[in-house]
Amino acid sequence: MFGTAKDSSLPRRLQRRLDKNSRRMLADSRRIKRVDDAISRLLQQLMDASVLARDLPFGESSRTTKRMLYQIQDPAIRFWFGVYSPHQSLWRSYSEEKKKLLIHGHAASVFEDWCRSMHPGARRYWDEFSEIDLVCPDPENPDGLLVGESKWKRLTSREQTAS
Repeated sequence: MFGTAKDSSLPRRLQRRLDKNSRRMLADSRRIKRVDDAISRLLQQLMDASVLARDLPFGESSRTTKRMLYQIQDPAIRFWFGVYSPHQSLWRSYSEEKKKLLIHGHAASVFEDWCRSMHPGARRYWDEFSEIDLVCPDPENPDGLLVGESKWKRLTSREQTAS
């Protein structure tokens, strides 16, 4: 076959170059595997220490899916690393509106977590087209699902009277 390192129709120089490149690619793949293993071990240690939680879409198995998110469990630490620390150098220069927007986004994610904690087995669901905040088995209908969207916002007077 043409193109393999052992092909006698290739000039020796090209064969050496292919051999060298294939060895380099093999070494790179081993190095990436070691990094991947180290990251996996670190993530597992952080989950064992209850610092991180792994989030899978509802209905997915951790054995079969590549779609998973890792989230810091403690809301105060999540605020520090997710909101304040990335913006620390500019925080004082931000307008009150920008600060409120960042804090609101954090509060909304904490509220979503709280809503899921109120329903046993609840998880969120996402794919490339949509995200649903709460999906869980319906306790009153074994064949059904409870599906919900949670919003962290101030209710309008119309919304307040409707509920």
